[in-house]
Amino acid sequence: MDNQACGITGRLLKLELLRRCSLRRLCVCCGLHYGQPPVLQYIINNDGCTQKEIADFLGVTAASIALSTKRLQKSGLITKQADENNLRRNRLSATEKGKEVLEAFTEQNKSFNEKMLSGVTDDEKRQLCALLDKLISGAADGKDIDLCGMIDYK
Repeated sequence: MDNQACGITGRLLKLELLRRCSLRRLCVCCGLHYGQPPVLQYIINNDGCTQKEIADFLGVTAASIALSTKRLQKSGLITKQADENNLRRNRLSATEKGKEVLEAFTEQNKSFNEKMLSGVTDDEKRQLCALLDKLISGAADGKDIDLCGMIDYK
């Protein structure tokens, strides 16, 4: 790999690490664990969903969702109620506290993104999006990768 390519991938890695560190800090400030915001968002958007539905949507194991939902319930952010037709299945709903916590997290994350892009013009943002789309296409070997609607980068 040439030096220029190393510089590009190194910068992308650095940006991803900075973003992850920021998200972790935001989660701690809001009383969440790192992987919980997408779980809580799914529950809010799909009231009465099951752990399996969340796992399928996020592409993770049912065990990881079970741990996340147990922690979310213990924190008072969601409720679990046994399904009337299948007592082994729980239906999940967000509490008001859960909605407030996710809203606070979302606002703080939005502020981070705005700060990160504050020195970038609209034209540069369009150019960057086009370049990133090319990189994504190359990394995916031209295949259309479905990330389950988890990422909205419009």
